[in-house]
Amino acid sequence: MTAIARSVRPQLGNGGSPLVGENFYRRPTAHIVFTLPRHLAPLVLQNKKVLYDLLFRISAETLLEVARNPRHLGAEIGFFSVLHTCLLRA
Repeated sequence: MTAIARSVRPQLGNGGSPLVGENFYRRPTAHIVFTLPRHLAPLVLQNKKVLYDLLFRISAETLLEVARNPRHLGAEIGFFSVLHTCLLRA
């Protein structure tokens, strides 16, 4: 590892191990799926930009709001979103 790479590795606030390699994957994670009803497919195909933007914005707002709630997690979270489409043939 280069000196530059070593100097920019994120460190735990308590002075623990860097968040790289195996330590990174030992953090609690969750896989959450937001699904649109199949009958909306024709609408989405006609308005992809608007509806995908809406889906990403609302799913992000939902994750942040639920995570901030002390009854759930009571924390700020980080996440990334991926659009996965699936064509099912009847």
